[in-house]
Amino acid sequence: MDRVRQQPSKGALSPALIATAGLVVAAILISLFVLDFGSQRIDRDSVQIDTVQQGDLTIQVSDNGVLLPKDIEWIASRVEGRVAIIHKRAGDKVEAGDLLVELNNPGLVAVAEEALSALDGAKAEKLSYAVDLQNQLLNQKAASLQAKFDYESARLKLDAETQLREKSTIIADIDYRRTQLEIASNLLTTEFPNLLNGIAGITVGITLLMALLVLVACYLPARKIVKLEPAEALHYE
Repeated sequence: MDRVRQQPSKGALSPALIATAGLVVAAILISLFVLDFGSQRIDRDSVQIDTVQQGDLTIQVSDNGVLLPKDIEWIASRVEGRVAIIHKRAGDKVEAGDLLVELNNPGLVAVAEEALSALDGAKAEKLSYAVDLQNQLLNQKAASLQAKFDYESARLKLDAETQLREKSTIIADIDYRRTQLEIASNLLTTEFPNLLNGIAGITVGITLLMALLVLVACYLPARKIVKLEPAEALHYE
């Protein structure tokens, strides 16, 4: 029995042809995604390709134009302020430690100026205190020199009166004790500022003060000369 053979339709595509077309389209899409169309294209014949056998391969390229970065990334600063000066822009050659931008913060600048003003005031006040202290020191030195001079004068006077009193009776006892009191007072005036620098100095100062009080106590009883004759002893009442 004969059967009628059905002819395949001419519009239908075979599965193998569809798979091949799909692979071609995928390859084209991958190529478009990988290739960088922003870069400049050159001919294959103008490029020299070789393999480094030993050492470093150094190639220097010189050309005119601007080097554009492939990826541009903006870095945000969390510092309060605003950009005052831009030293480096996109595409500029930079090295480690180069200053890129300068930020200006008016509030921080005002605080810094106030701090500097306060520092200048403190320095001026310190200088004023130093000058005042130097003046006081000079005054104390002058007073000390004057007291030493008075002490030396009184000591010389006392030595002279002591020698004269031992040889004769011309010097009255009241004048002799007055000279002793003057020497003690001058000695206390001379040494007292230096003795106050430490505890030992205070102790010596108290000792000198007690000696001065003893001399004052000896000087307080009222006495007067009632008779003075040559070669005779002094009489008091």
